[in-house]
Amino acid sequence: MSYIRFQQKPSGEYAIVRTAQRVNGKRVETVENLGLVIDKDRGVFQNKKRGIFMYSIENGYKSLDETEYKSFAQKLRHPKESET
Repeated sequence: MSYIRFQQKPSGEYAIVRTAQRVNGKRVETVENLGLVIDKDRGVFQNKKRGIFMYSIENGYKSLDETEYKSFAQKLRHPKESET
């Protein structure tokens, strides 16, 4: 079973993926950092390892095409302008 956990921090909203499974009768949980939440509804995140990417429990990791990448990168550089 996997789920995404969101956490609000002073520098923004961050997300992790928690996965729990049974191995030899014992519960084993793994945690993976998704990083800064760029667009929660579309599942867009940013971290140092992958840059800007999409993630969902159903489909896993997905790279953004060039136009999507530029759009989200622009939002990161000018967050106030993209909100209006």
